[in-house]
Amino acid sequence: MIESMRKELAYFRTVIAERPHYDEAVCNGCRLCYEVCPVLCWAPAERKMVLAHPERCVACAACVLQCPTGAARLA
Repeated sequence: MIESMRKELAYFRTVIAERPHYDEAVCNGCRLCYEVCPVLCWAPAERKMVLAHPERCVACAACVLQCPTGAARLA
């Protein structure tokens, strides 16, 4: 089953052109993106967040929906 999920994820990564981005100047460091990300794209840093693993993104947009400042986005 895990192998099947990996194949599906690889397929969706080729189909989905959207990738996570964020505006560091707008980020307030609330860590909501980190808390809701199911694949751990985000990592806490000093007072801000860091997009540590954008290649893991599955474009679920949880970070975008939870970001109170609009710093996280898919593009």
